[in-house]
Amino acid sequence: MPYVDARDVQDYLDEKYGAMNRQRVHEHRDGKVYCKIGIRDQQNYTQPQWVRKEDVGDATTISKDKGASSDAFKRASVNR
Repeated sequence: MPYVDARDVQDYLDEKYGAMNRQRVHEHRDGKVYCKIGIRDQQNYTQPQWVRKEDVGDATTISKDKGASSDAFKRASVNR
């Protein structure tokens, strides 16, 4: 699988859903970095609801926290 940069994922989500229709939250739990991504359900305009996905990232050898945050973000973005 080719390498995917977190910025590419951000750009894709912004293009597909719009920057105001997505959320991204990072949390540190049990020594790991988790990322939760929320996408606004655009099918229901009268009462918008958020669909959220979450995953954990692995630390990299170059930058432990930054690498784990990016990894968690990329993993959460592909959760189904």
